[in-house]
Formats: sequence, structure tokens, C-alpha cells
Amino acid sequence: MMTTFKVKIFSLITALMLVFAVNGSALANDWWVDVRNDRVKNINETISQGQDPNALNSDGHTALTYAYREGALKSFDALINHPDVDINKQNSYHESPIMYPALANDIERVKVLVEKGAKLNHIGWSPIHYAAIKGNAEIVKILLDNGAWPNSPAPDGSNPLMMAVSVGSRDAVAALVAAGADPKAVNFEGVSALDLAKERNNRKMIELLTK
Repeated sequence: MMTTFKVKIFSLITALMLVFAVNGSALANDWWVDVRNDRVKNINETISQGQDPNALNSDGHTALTYAYREGALKSFDALINHPDVDINKQNSYHESPIMYPALANDIERVKVLVEKGAKLNHIGWSPIHYAAIKGNAEIVKILLDNGAWPNSPAPDGSNPLMMAVSVGSRDAVAALVAAGADPKAVNFEGVSALDLAKERNNRKMIELLTK
């Protein structure tokens, strides 16, 4: 049997664990509120107090992907400049932070992330797919100039060239072809970028792809 002293100690430890758990939960909840609301000072202070800036929220997002999705660009900028933040940490959907500004045609933030060492290539969806699907030609060029794979395959086998053709971005298509993208490479349905251009009867696009 436990002595009265041991019972008191056990009760005290249990109470302290509960307090720490509640405080930790509150810290985490405040963290996401701060990130969403561009509270840069609070963000830096919370990290210094032990918050993991690379943790995922309940929706599977990192602080960086969450900040960008929420339009909290001051938070995003502060986070990419914080030494404890992993700018390549993917969210639960296998998206890295640079993919969001690539999709949004946010040229300056793409440049900053590239300079900071953002990874441009990985299996599955990658930044160049996100840039190409929106026809963001300048970002496509930046990514290619820094080593992005022009024939990078998406999970369905589609490549950036197919995406650029599908949205009619001749500048993005020209950049990809110049970098070595294969107009005849097919996705899992057996469709190529050239096939897509022919389906749309896009003569100028066909010319770009058959030079």
C-alpha cells in the first residue's frame, strides 16, 4: 500500500503533469493563432520558449504552409528567416513551402527560398508542377535555372510541360522545351504534351513542341 507521503507526492506529480499538458496545449493553440494573424514578435518569443516551428497543425500543415494559405505573409517571411525553421519540411500532403509561392506567382518569395536552399525536386508533385499549372513562366524559368527537373513526373505521370500546354502558356512551354522537356513523354493514360496541343488544335503550341 502507498503511504500518505507517497500518495501526496503522486498527487502532486499528477497535478503538475496536468498543468504542463494544459500549458503546452495552450502554447500550441496560441502559436497557430499568432501565425495566422502575423504576430511576428509572438512567433519569435514562442519559438524561444520551446515551440517547435516545424510541427504540423491538426490539418496537417506546417507553420510555413499554413501561413501562406492564410495570407499571413509577415509570418511567412519571419519564419523563413528563422534559423530553427526547416524551409523544406513538407506538410501532410507532400507540399513543401516553396510550392505555394510558385503556385501564386510570388516571384520574390520563390527567389528568396531558392537562395536559402529550398529543394526543387522530389518524387511526386514538385514546385515546377505548381508553377506550370498556373502558367507562371518566370517562376518556371527560375526553377529550371536552379536545377528543377524539366521532365519531373507527378503522381499520375504528368510532367510540367503537359501542365503548361493545358493552360496555354507558351512562355512556360518554350522555357521547358529549351531545358530539355520531352513533348512526347506520356502520362499514365498514354497522353503527351504534344497530344494535348493537338487536341486543342493549338497550332502555335504545336510549332513550339515540334521545333
